[in-house]
Amino acid sequence: MSIDTIADRCRTGRPQVVHVVQILRKHGYIKSVQGRNGGIWLDRNPAEISLAEIVHLFESDLNLVECFEPKRTCRCTLQAACGFRRTLDRALQAFLAELEATTIADLAGETAALLMVGDRDGAAASVSVPAT
Repeated sequence: MSIDTIADRCRTGRPQVVHVVQILRKHGYIKSVQGRNGGIWLDRNPAEISLAEIVHLFESDLNLVECFEPKRTCRCTLQAACGFRRTLDRALQAFLAELEATTIADLAGETAALLMVGDRDGAAASVSVPAT
């Protein structure tokens, strides 16, 4: 599958897909080979990659509201008596716990065998995507 095909199926621009591939490669989640017979493949076991890891690669700031940010002065006049912040904090922690408990292999379900880790000559070639 090509970068262009991924961009088309995700209905996003090619530059965004290239950016994601570059980040995943930089952090050791995928390997790639350029050229006509090149591609990308997982370099880690999908059962050991949590969704939380991936989210944290792309989202360093998960503060839902201003008062979550420790280095900023919250301007909300209701902060002292606000129950909303506690509710949002619990919701965020539950969300992150669910992401931590879910792996790429979990998402793949029946197709998990396609996500096998290996070198270019191994099973991982079955999930190759042409490199940029």
